[in-house]
Amino acid sequence: MKYFLLRILLFALTIWSSFWVLDAWLPYYWGNAGIASKMEYLEGKRADYNVFFMGSSRVYRQLMPDVFDEEMMDDIRSFNLGYRATFNPESYYLLEHFIRKKAAKRTYILMELQPFVPIANRNLHTVSSNYYLDYQYFSLVKKHYKNEQNLSDSIRNSIVGNYRKSYIGNVFKTRHVREMGLSVLGQGDRDGRALGERKNGFHSLDESAVYSKSLVERRARFWEKYDTTKSCFEGEKKSYEMSLSKKETAHTAHLNKINQLIKSTDQQGYTLIFFLPLKRSELLPLFLQIDAQHRIDMARPDDYPFLYENNLWFDPKHFNEKGAALFTKELAKRFELIK
Repeated sequence: MKYFLLRILLFALTIWSSFWVLDAWLPYYWGNAGIASKMEYLEGKRADYNVFFMGSSRVYRQLMPDVFDEEMMDDIRSFNLGYRATFNPESYYLLEHFIRKKAAKRTYILMELQPFVPIANRNLHTVSSNYYLDYQYFSLVKKHYKNEQNLSDSIRNSIVGNYRKSYIGNVFKTRHVREMGLSVLGQGDRDGRALGERKNGFHSLDESAVYSKSLVERRARFWEKYDTTKSCFEGEKKSYEMSLSKKETAHTAHLNKINQLIKSTDQQGYTLIFFLPLKRSELLPLFLQIDAQHRIDMARPDDYPFLYENNLWFDPKHFNEKGAALFTKELAKRFELIK
């Protein structure tokens, strides 16, 4: 009986080990359908670009490389590497792996400054929620939330608990087998639309709404709730000023990670610049602790009052294509001042 149980244990360990070997063999981005599509497109072309945008849908839906390049009127060619629901710590994981390949020339990475985002219960057992979550990133998340002063113990424990479950899921590859197998066969999950019509990684919500009923409904709800002849400037200005008055400096784990990323990217021939998007003023206390040469504040309403016109927005968090073009132009102007 003991021999039989030992054989079962050895068999299970062999299978488990094979999953780890397979995971290590697959490209680092295999669990993110949009990033995988973009990275595969960049194979053999990556050296053609010297600016990359990275982040969530606030990058993917809002930064237009062709507009950025035209505004720079320089030897600049950019590519949008953002994608929907690509939050921290996944964004940092993708960045760290991306820069393992040294830049052929000085290359800039403009990265959206984001908070760490809790894993929702409905996403707990999905590949996209944990394929990247190794011990390093699980430890980072724990340290970050340990120092979050504005959370109750119950909420903090719930957030860390979901990350722990996702980390364990990644360790045992419990939901990865099918997708890893398909990836090996070249049939892994991909989002062919992620490249956008211009094949530069930008895909507006207006474009997506053509084939998505839910996006059409989302836009309609926004139009119904917000007067498109008016602006949200005053409300956002008040939020910005309130955040500016806060003296929080408890973002130690997150700030340390940011500083480490700035250093490691530079060693590989990249310059990492964090930009604070519009309507993210709650991140100001962290943003202002980043070295001035590595940050761009796009969230200060007084600098861009025209960008708060409701008719430039698709929903409360994302520009429509017209707004995205204006936003991209302003970011290019700020980038020119510090590059």
